[in-house]
Amino acid sequence: MNIKKTKLASVISSALFLAAVSNVATADVYVGAKYGWNDTNKDCMSDSRCESDGQVGGIFTGYEFNEYLGLELNADYLGQMDSYQNGKLADDLYAISLAPKFSLPVTESMNVFTKLGGAYVNFDGNQEDYVFTGAVGAEYAVNYNWKIRGEYQRFEDIETRMLSSVDANAFTLGVQYKFGSPAPVYVTKTIQVTDVVEGTELVTYTHPVVLKTVQFGFDSAMMNDSSNLREAVKVLKAYPQAKANVIGFTDNTGPQTVNRLLSEKRAKAVAEYLEQDGVSSSRLKVEGKGDADPVADNDTVKGREMNRRAVVEVPSFDYQVEETVMKEVVRDVTVTEEVIAE
Repeated sequence: MNIKKTKLASVISSALFLAAVSNVATADVYVGAKYGWNDTNKDCMSDSRCESDGQVGGIFTGYEFNEYLGLELNADYLGQMDSYQNGKLADDLYAISLAPKFSLPVTESMNVFTKLGGAYVNFDGNQEDYVFTGAVGAEYAVNYNWKIRGEYQRFEDIETRMLSSVDANAFTLGVQYKFGSPAPVYVTKTIQVTDVVEGTELVTYTHPVVLKTVQFGFDSAMMNDSSNLREAVKVLKAYPQAKANVIGFTDNTGPQTVNRLLSEKRAKAVAEYLEQDGVSSSRLKVEGKGDADPVADNDTVKGREMNRRAVVEVPSFDYQVEETVMKEVVRDVTVTEEVIAE
């Protein structure tokens, strides 16, 4: 018996040592209960016989230091042991065991485990022994807190005053509850974010044609009223890329040669007016067309007055304006999110 106790003390010490060197800070405590059937290998003293096949149950608690190692304390009722020595005597068999628990994950939800440690066994309240105990089993995690457990546990070589080399074999099913909640898991991912920002951009527009006319007196190269050219001057000064065609005309009075020269003078008079107002001559095309292209009937006084003219034509042109606009800017953003385990 002393040798057995020494061996048992070594096993329990080893279990406590493994607990001490593990990362206790991450340990999770759990509790549970189990119920099942006990099959006893019977061998009482030589002048008696024993049997104890029946229902068993127990409670347990433990620490999970990590997913591979834990330490578990069990309190088991191993059923009633019937002894037939000078009549039938029925007594209960109890055990309290401490053992390290070694687990191996099989899937995300299932693991198998084994335990090897020592147990204190009590029979009839007065007879006791210290034995080795071992177990194998499997657990299925319903969620983080709850597990279902199937287990086979053996108590080896129980000896008391009335029991000799009795082995108890307990087959149980149980449930286990782990306290607390899972440690947060963080994942980092990159997402695209669209920002609306204020910016500027060059917008292209097309300026419409500007067409202005000034009238002249009979046989004269002096404009009657130059105010009608103000809009053309304004456009030419505002847009350096704009150009103008200045064309002079006459009525049909007099020879065509004279009329052509007069129309050229009228066109030059208008061009000089534009140049004096700041428009470069390089942007002006000047010509006289005589009595061509009349706009009115030369057979009437009013018609001839209308044909004595000069036209400033600014053809359509493109120009760009820097405008404030709202733009969508897409950028990558790295975010960290917490994933809640079930």
